[in-house]
Amino acid sequence: MIAMSTRVLVLVLLLLPGVAHADRDLAARLFAAGQQAYEKEDFLTAIRAFEDSQQAQGHVNTLFALAQAQRRQYERDADPTRARRAIELFRQFLQLAPRSPWRATADAQLLQLLAELARQPAAAPAPVAPTPPPTTQAMITSTAAAARVTID
Repeated sequence: MIAMSTRVLVLVLLLLPGVAHADRDLAARLFAAGQQAYEKEDFLTAIRAFEDSQQAQGHVNTLFALAQAQRRQYERDADPTRARRAIELFRQFLQLAPRSPWRATADAQLLQLLAELARQPAAAPAPVAPTPPPTTQAMITSTAAAARVTID
């Protein structure tokens, strides 16, 4: 198992014919990786995978998933920048998908985050922390049953 403290996402990409098809396929693979990470409560990895999926090919469902991952990471670390990002994403989602079945959930989460941020005292500027050394994380997805990967 790869350590949760790692923060750089490395992806292995397959060359596919056709840019649009490749973007859609890549976005789907990244979204699936984000879902797996989210289910394991590795929200930082889920955020990165959903962001990469959204960049490969934007989709409103990815916005919703990304907003949820940002919200859950905010619940874990209380970093208000995560809450503000989740708010921004929920607003985008609601604007682009006003009839989505997830609208009520998005509305409720948005209101909850806005209320939480309103209750927080104004924070003093955070001191500039030194940049930690980069670490590496490998994310490999497969649809093959019982696939195994070894890294030497």
